[in-house]
Amino acid sequence: MEDPKLQRFNAVYLEYWKVMYTVAYRMLDGQRTAAEDAVQETFRILAEKFDEVENHPDIKKWLLKTVEYVAKNESRKAYRQREIALEPNDVPAVEDAYFRDSGLTFPPGLSEKDQRVLRLCFEEGLSQEESAARLGCSLETFRVWLSRAKSRYKRQYEKNSSG
Repeated sequence: MEDPKLQRFNAVYLEYWKVMYTVAYRMLDGQRTAAEDAVQETFRILAEKFDEVENHPDIKKWLLKTVEYVAKNESRKAYRQREIALEPNDVPAVEDAYFRDSGLTFPPGLSEKDQRVLRLCFEEGLSQEESAARLGCSLETFRVWLSRAKSRYKRQYEKNSSG
């Protein structure tokens, strides 16, 4: 015999998953997998909060609002990932030759973190994946750190050489 709470949850799922999928699909520009993920995440949240939400005066409205928030987060995440993919994995950008050939004399004012990130790639010759693992962060996080470190290096170098 199935748990009554599970039966109620399944009934909510069967009643609303299609409309939720349609909303997520439209919000995510027709990306089927992203829409499926958004619906799945919404039902995960519902399962977590089912005791609170089950007696909501309008559970459909709650589900649609939640899937809307989840889809917006998915969209933001996808946008950030496109922004973070600054360069293909371990394919040196043209500007990287400058860092490799400069001998990495760090300008005053460059943080220890930025220096360490630049050293890993350009002095030690580690790949981005290896550098991320050494620093204990995700590849995406490392790429952001590397991009910012390069920008700050250039800014500090220009600031120190003009003044």
